[in-house]
Amino acid sequence: MIKMSKLEKALGGRLETQEERTVAGLDDDESVSTIYFGVPNGKSAKTIFRKITNYTNPPFAQSGGATEVGCIISTSSSLIFHALEVHGDLAGWSADIAAGAAAENILLAKVQNGLLLVQDGQSFTLEDCQIAFI
Repeated sequence: MIKMSKLEKALGGRLETQEERTVAGLDDDESVSTIYFGVPNGKSAKTIFRKITNYTNPPFAQSGGATEVGCIISTSSSLIFHALEVHGDLAGWSADIAAGAAAENILLAKVQNGLLLVQDGQSFTLEDCQIAFI
């Protein structure tokens, strides 16, 4: 049986128990940035993730990567946002994702000060949203 510490090292990060999970984006630092992308009704989050992260060619990002992190926020107005984290060239990844989202007509959002701030000007308190982890 593999020890947890070896597994965590192989995966490149710490594993959390269900009770330890927090809303993605609350603990970002200079090495990681969380971006939420909207998932229109009837669309696949996986497909949208691929489209917005692979849109630019050549990409602006020169290093790092983007990962969907399994945090979903549903707003009181029925908007659904999935979290993705980028690391490495944060500015490049942000530009790549913004370009892909604009081309696909996908809303982006971020978590800040207890709010979900949507790029179109809407904001929602996290307390009024449904938060799920997958």
